[in-house]
Amino acid sequence: MADLDEIDWHLLELLQTDARMGFRELGRQVGLTPPAVASRVRRLESAGVIVGYSARLDPAMVGYPVEAFIHVASTGRRQSYAIANEASHEHRVLEDHRVAGQSDHVIRMVAESLSALEPFIDTINESGRPTTSLVFSSPKRWAPIRRPDPQA
Repeated sequence: MADLDEIDWHLLELLQTDARMGFRELGRQVGLTPPAVASRVRRLESAGVIVGYSARLDPAMVGYPVEAFIHVASTGRRQSYAIANEASHEHRVLEDHRVAGQSDHVIRMVAESLSALEPFIDTINESGRPTTSLVFSSPKRWAPIRRPDPQA
């Protein structure tokens, strides 16, 4: 775990909200010079705290109106790895999480239509038992990671 101070957390919150914010504006908001901010951001990147920058897209607006979570209970380690391999090669799979519990994987996938989900589900059905939940809406689509409460 990285040792982050108050300014680091403030920078991280700002960058998670708007990764396009420049060092000058970041510095103005945290009370540092742009070179000092640049140094801190580079340190956070080097430490692996910041792992990348990206744009968040609305799947429906770019041709993927169907979104699903697929829970997969595999029959063993080899099958679990096969599911992970299939998920990593399917461009419509946005996330694949190996988890503990009744399922071994929770996969978040988008698709052009309901019928477009079927081939992928058929493929992973060979390595486990999928259960699919369709997303109707996402009241909380995304949130920035906040500083942990030290009292918790």
